[in-house]
Amino acid sequence: MSRARITADADYPNRCTIRYEDEYGYPLHREYYAPTQGGYVQRVGWGQVCEKLQGGGATLTWNPSHDKTLADLIRRERRAAMRADRQRWED
Repeated sequence: MSRARITADADYPNRCTIRYEDEYGYPLHREYYAPTQGGYVQRVGWGQVCEKLQGGGATLTWNPSHDKTLADLIRRERRAAMRADRQRWED
């Protein structure tokens, strides 16, 4: 995965956009949202998102008292996904 640009709207801390290139250089654009008081994270056009931004596993939940914006959570989960990918290649 390439370096990502994650943006949040100051008026909507429960929404964010991530842009990056996949391993083939193809540009990707993902939009995420969650209820304003916190809850399950959804990807626009997809549905619920799981930990490490995957389609299976434990459902990712945003808690605004822990992460000020959804973008903070998405950054952390993306880093976790990248670490997991690196470990798979090293093993």
